[in-house]
Amino acid sequence: MKAVVVEQYAPVDQIPLKEVPSPSMQPGQLRIRVEAAGIGFVDGLKIEGRYQTKDPLPFIPGTEFAGVVEEAPGAPGGFQPGMRVMGMTRSGALAEEIVVKPEAVYPLPDGVAAEVAASFRANYLTALYALSARATLGPGE
Repeated sequence: MKAVVVEQYAPVDQIPLKEVPSPSMQPGQLRIRVEAAGIGFVDGLKIEGRYQTKDPLPFIPGTEFAGVVEEAPGAPGGFQPGMRVMGMTRSGALAEEIVVKPEAVYPLPDGVAAEVAASFRANYLTALYALSARATLGPGE
């Protein structure tokens, strides 16, 4: 599968797309075919090694994703192959596949584009918080 792989901390535009093995699964996990992944401020900091925690090198960045369940052995959390989902994880979303625990994903409602869902959990909610709680944006503004 193809994935963005950080082998050394560097500016985002210097991080390559590489061919890597599909991630292995543990019991109770789901394999998701990633249709869209969000990239936010935290992802940029992690890729450059400037975030307060550092992922061990090499790593696949990306915290937000949306896609389709490919494998769900034993249907953990009620998830079935073919279900559309969105999720958030510490890293690994900038790849064609991701393996996660069912707690990391939520069903994706019909009519919601993968690109929208992949930016919702961290990026959209951070912006909403900034506008409402920090900027005290009010009705009509």
